[in-house]
Amino acid sequence: MSIKNFKNPWSEGVEFSRNNALKNNVLGIDSFFQEKAPLPDIEFEFNSNSDNSNDIFGLSTAAQNLGSTYLIMEYYYRFESGDSGFFFSPNRFLKSATAKPKNFKNWDDWDNLSSNQRKTLSSLAGFEEDTSDVVRKDTHLNILKLAYKELWDERLFSVFWQTADFAGVWTCNIFVGDAIYLWNKKAILNSRRHYYGPKDIFNGLKEFKKIDAKDVSPGCVVVFGSTHVEIITEMKKYSYADTGFCSIGAGRGSRDETGMVKCDTSLTIFGRRELEDPNNSYYHVV
Repeated sequence: MSIKNFKNPWSEGVEFSRNNALKNNVLGIDSFFQEKAPLPDIEFEFNSNSDNSNDIFGLSTAAQNLGSTYLIMEYYYRFESGDSGFFFSPNRFLKSATAKPKNFKNWDDWDNLSSNQRKTLSSLAGFEEDTSDVVRKDTHLNILKLAYKELWDERLFSVFWQTADFAGVWTCNIFVGDAIYLWNKKAILNSRRHYYGPKDIFNGLKEFKKIDAKDVSPGCVVVFGSTHVEIITEMKKYSYADTGFCSIGAGRGSRDETGMVKCDTSLTIFGRRELEDPNNSYYHVV
C-alpha cells in the first residue's frame, strides 16, 4: 500500500460507541482526514536502486513530496506542539523508531504489541494516545484494525522522543533529515540517533558543504540565522527586486505552513528569502 492510499476509517461504516469522550475523538480524527482528503497522488520510492545521490534537484522533489503527505505533516505539527509523543518518519534508523506490527487481528495481538505500537494505533484510530479510552469490545477493535490496515503504511515508523530527551523540539531539522533520507537513503544522525539541528549545520558538518549564494540552486539547504533550516525548491529572479528563492520545511509554528512552499516576492527588496540576506547560509548535502 502506498502513502497515497491512506483512507478515512470512519467512511467504512464502522459503528462505534457514542459516549462523549469517544465521539469527540472520532470527530476530531474524522475532520483531520476529511479536511485535505484525498491525499496527493504521490508514490515515494523508498527502496529505489537508482543513484540520485548527487542530484540536488532530486532533494527538492523529495522535500515537496514529503511536504504534500498530510499524515506525516500533521504528526510533525502535533509532535512539535506537544499534542503527540511521536511523529512519523520513513527513517528506521532514528532512535525509538517503531515499526508497524506484523499482524493485528484480535485482542491477543493487541496485548502482544509494544507500548509504542499500541500508542500509535490508538492515536491513528482517534482514541487517546495513552490508550486510556480503548475498551475491549468489538466496535473498538474494528476501529483499531481499520487504522492498522488503512492508515499505518508499513514503510513509516512512529518515532517516540521523550520530552526530557528532546524538550521544546522544533521539527525543521526532522523535515530536512527525512527529505534527505527519502532522496538518497542517507541517515545523517548525531550520537543520540537524532537529526542534527540547524545550529549544528551552521557550525559545520562534513555532510553539509557550505556554498556561496551565487552557487545556490533548488535542492540546496538554507539555514536562517542558526535556528531554522529548510530546503530550497525554486529560485526567483525579478527585474525590480533582488534575487530570492522559495523553500519548504516544517517547524514554523503553524499547522497550515507545515510542509508548505514559501517564496520571496517581487514586492520586497528585504526579506527572509532574499538570496543575499547576510543572515542566511547555504549548503550542498554531500
